[in-house]
Amino acid sequence: MVIKLDEMWHYRNSKDKKLWIWQALNYAAGELIDWKCGNLSEKTAAALIERLKKTGAKFYIADEYVV
Repeated sequence: MVIKLDEMWHYRNSKDKKLWIWQALNYAAGELIDWKCGNLSEKTAAALIERLKKTGAKFYIADEYVV
């Protein structure tokens, strides 16, 4: 299974307080597998990827974001 990682943001009370929502999608089926709220950091991405290891996926794709 190929998992596509993508992120989007929403704000809380003001646009200076962004909340990032990381999504993990089954690329072929377009289904949401898991998600994680946090900031736009490598730590937040790593926490989601650690949970995704339970799915047995070995390949992740993402947009051009360096994390």
